[in-house]
Amino acid sequence: MRRKLPAVIAMLLFFMPRAVPQNLPPCARVPIPCEQLKLREIELQVLTNLEKQNAHAIQLRNPTFFQDVYADDFSGYTWYGLPLNKTKLILSIQTSGEQFQSVVASDIQVKMFLDSASVLSLRTEHGASAGKEIARQFRVLRVYVYTTRGWRIVSQVETLLPSAMSR
Repeated sequence: MRRKLPAVIAMLLFFMPRAVPQNLPPCARVPIPCEQLKLREIELQVLTNLEKQNAHAIQLRNPTFFQDVYADDFSGYTWYGLPLNKTKLILSIQTSGEQFQSVVASDIQVKMFLDSASVLSLRTEHGASAGKEIARQFRVLRVYVYTTRGWRIVSQVETLLPSAMSR
């Protein structure tokens, strides 16, 4: 019994949760160096800004943004199920008959992994098509990969949401 007691105490100490004061900054509460947490926050902000810029580029029909940020091997699907590559995406945006007064990305949720991230956002569009007013919302899921040139979009899926806006 005496030989087992030190082993039992060692196991209890090993598995017992450690008390960490809650008034410490977040970087002191987790086993990740503060510098890495600061970099992570910066990357989260970069991805959030890219989503907002993507919506603005759709409104302006600006192909430069899509050429710079979308990967050459990009593949995705439109809200009506049409498969897209980078060339088709740029062409569809440039030749669209829709004129937008506003395109806004909101409710942006970023999940980061090692060198990749998934970004889910809500895109709201207001404009006109063939003389008719349009107002619609999409849920957009994009997958980003970090390269030597920064974050690149490699895949996306759009889903048109049923709402009172589109009726």
